Amino acid sequence: MALRAACKALGGLNTNSALDYDGYFEGKMKQIAFAEWQDPIRLPCHNPMPTAVLSMGLVILAPLLVSSGLVLDTVTRGRREMKMLAYLSQPALKRN
Repeated sequence: MALRAACKALGGLNTNSALDYDGYFEGKMKQIAFAEWQDPIRLPCHNPMPTAVLSMGLVILAPLLVSSGLVLDTVTRGRREMKMLAYLSQPALKRN
């Protein structure tokens, strides 16, 4: 709860390397000898592209999974109903 309040007070945790105005992040990348510290595409920061691809994949996949679940549930219920009707159509056993 305290972390959430702190992030809200700070305006969130922004990991965009383009906003590194004081050069702190650039200095840390040089310090650990990160080979591609000048290329912003290769920096080990938050990149929204994989998140966007994942979310779009889930948005596309969710209706497919829901519809296949409904079809499978309907088939199962239909087969169970057919078994019950076949059972009920059998004549009762006669007692001697």
